[in-house]
Amino acid sequence: PRMLILFNILVVNNDGSLMSVALNACVLALLDAAVPMHYVPAAVTISTFSCTTADKTTSLILDPTQDEEMESTANSSFILHPPGVVGACSDEMCVISSESTGIVSMASYKMVMALAGEACLSIHGTMKKFMEAKYSDITV
Repeated sequence: PRMLILFNILVVNNDGSLMSVALNACVLALLDAAVPMHYVPAAVTISTFSCTTADKTTSLILDPTQDEEMESTANSSFILHPPGVVGACSDEMCVISSESTGIVSMASYKMVMALAGEACLSIHGTMKKFMEAKYSDITV
């Protein structure tokens, strides 16, 4: 059957990474309500700071604050699903959606994507621990 679930999110305090925080909260609510899902998406935001000095270093900040987002040269948000899910991206992390603002080099963007993949694996691990702790006392 087809189902539509609509979330109304009230932002009480925005300290940055708003889209990622909101999506991850919605996913946890769906998991808590035992809504069946084909996979569990996770969202992450990364800010890029490119140095204009001769060494051309790039700094990345995972889960930036609102001030860091404003000062950065680029911001990228990703929604990913983990590897091992049956489908087109079954062997690797698959991008469901992404949004980027600002200017970033291709080399820096590859670094951002790698960090986003690692961060989403960590988020999935945390969500898995949450679900295991919640349902550990249930016997079938």
